[in-house]
Amino acid sequence: MRTRLVIAPGHVERLARVGVDSVRAALAHGGGRVVVENRTSVVRLLNDPEDPAFEVYLKCYWSAQSAVRWRYAFRRCRARREYESLLLMRELGIPGVEPLAWGSVRGALGRLFACFVATRGVPRAVGLDALMRGAEDPRSPAADRALRRRGIETLGAAVGAMHRAGYVDHDLHWRNVLVTLDAGTPDFRFVDSPKGERPLSAGRRRRGVIEDLASLDRLAPGTLSVRERLRFFRAWRGDRRLDGDDRRLLAAVAARTAAMEAKRARKAAEHEARGVDVDAWEHAARVRRGLIAALGERR
Repeated sequence: MRTRLVIAPGHVERLARVGVDSVRAALAHGGGRVVVENRTSVVRLLNDPEDPAFEVYLKCYWSAQSAVRWRYAFRRCRARREYESLLLMRELGIPGVEPLAWGSVRGALGRLFACFVATRGVPRAVGLDALMRGAEDPRSPAADRALRRRGIETLGAAVGAMHRAGYVDHDLHWRNVLVTLDAGTPDFRFVDSPKGERPLSAGRRRRGVIEDLASLDRLAPGTLSVRERLRFFRAWRGDRRLDGDDRRLLAAVAARTAAMEAKRARKAAEHEARGVDVDAWEHAARVRRGLIAALGERR
């Protein structure tokens, strides 16, 4: 097996302090707070002991199945794609989080066994999905109509600027948008963008724009009013007048939103019918332990 590690300039010592100074150390990390965990990935929140306000999100991805390893044999891994997408966003002036490092473990013929990406956290930020879940609570910031209006217009303008720069995310869900309210005005940052790109093809770029807008709009019904959804689109558009092409785009977004929701409902029903696959979880855990042990032997 061969490993590859890339650390952003200026962060070698800091990552060493949080225990991410090698591929093995990152994949075997047992500290911090587990934010998300499933069979194929785990996300940990780490803090620099010398600067606790500096947060590091460590995301590790595992290829427990042989088919998955071969699928990425000749492709960039998810960690590298996310790291490079975040770099591109920063180059284009798009408000994303700072990428700190990525690494991978590959076997013979490039089979991908595991990878990780580390990004800088945004203190006091919450996901847009978590914020909007409290919209019905009058004490929640999301219930403040004036704040909601500023937030909708700010987010719409940010997404519009991203698309005008030629960048499309392909995975722009509410959970991948961070919000901070420190200055009384919502500030947004985009996270978790492994599919992000700047397509050369106008057709692919338009399909990406539709996918992004549909992903954001999928959770809007029941939370945002029709007027608020139109306000977002106008802020995205950059003016107040919608032309024929805008209406056709809105129709395409609505169709894609419906298709995405139908797919989500179908997958949820399938998951409920299958239940928890205990054997698959145990197999994934054995793969992790075996890989970490093998990497330790190579040191």
